Amino acid sequence: MSYLLATGSVQGREHARLFRNNQDGVCARIDGSLAVAVVTDGCGSGADSEVGARLGARFLAQHVPSLARTTPVGPELADKALEALVGWMRTVVAGLDEGAIADQWLFTVLCAVMDEKTSLIFGVGDGVWRADGVGRVLEAGEKNAPDYPGYRLVPALGEKTGVPVVHFCGEAKSVSIATDGLAHASGILDGLHDDGLIWRNPMSLQRRLRVLADRDRLLHDDTTVALLKRGA
Repeated sequence: MSYLLATGSVQGREHARLFRNNQDGVCARIDGSLAVAVVTDGCGSGADSEVGARLGARFLAQHVPSLARTTPVGPELADKALEALVGWMRTVVAGLDEGAIADQWLFTVLCAVMDEKTSLIFGVGDGVWRADGVGRVLEAGEKNAPDYPGYRLVPALGEKTGVPVVHFCGEAKSVSIATDGLAHASGILDGLHDDGLIWRNPMSLQRRLRVLADRDRLLHDDTTVALLKRGA
């Protein structure tokens, strides 16, 4: 089985105006017959939430293939992947106070996994997903406060559960995931997936996002996209 992957991430206009970093993370990989892509979005009120977001994305993308060797691509894999992520985070933040965790380790997660038969999209918190052109925008919830896996480290930081939600599990030739910076313009995902230049040169996705942010001024918040499809 062959797969095609493309990822890109750009700073939102508001973060640029406030001289704040891009707080999103992204990582994708192909491991034998499995492909995985992860996008993460650090908590906007965290001083350095991109730290946890980027490390968390990398951990999941590297760890999911090993889990999938013994667990079929499906809801159980989603549960095990988030348990592994939270367990690893506990080890990393051991000894840190709540302030440090709130500043660096609160982030949303959206993960897409494909094997020969099944496509899976799961996550914790908000974002945007599509599977074969059908999907939805995931709302942040009341007071624009999404769920975070990090709430399981320190429950006092938030009232939500930090447990994964399976958004799609079934047959799909292509999937797209994005952070909430694309929530108000989610239809762009289909256009990106249909852009042949991106699949010929995956770096073109980064350039397309930069045009949307700088020239078209469409991306108010940090925006990160991962595109995944089955090859010929």
